[in-house]
Amino acid sequence: MLRENVDSFLQSLDAFHRGDFEPWLESFAEDGEFIPQRAPIQGTYRGRDALREFLADNAENFDVFHPSYHDVRGLGDRVLAIGTLRIRGKEGGVELAVPSALVVTYRDGKVVRFQDFADVRKALEAVGLS
Repeated sequence: MLRENVDSFLQSLDAFHRGDFEPWLESFAEDGEFIPQRAPIQGTYRGRDALREFLADNAENFDVFHPSYHDVRGLGDRVLAIGTLRIRGKEGGVELAVPSALVVTYRDGKVVRFQDFADVRKALEAVGLS
């Protein structure tokens, strides 16, 4: 299952990069939970309709929204991914590379929880690797 989850994560990330969002959405369980870095402000997204709202918000507010992960590890039913989120807002035009540290939990081949901790240390702690 380790390799299958990593492969699923990488395939959905590749689709996201291409702007083909349906495979990314389909990688989530119907009740999947998505907790982006901006969750303290905008909240958690639950279900595919909410994920579509997240994508629409990104399209409205960002010229660039490109997640990239140089370290992806399978850990049982979870995937740990460490990298950066390259963003450029439509308003200011300033491009930033923001640290991103994901813990993605799978059940029956689907994402049930996807959380971006931003802080690598916190993501490692969440998977018991502190």
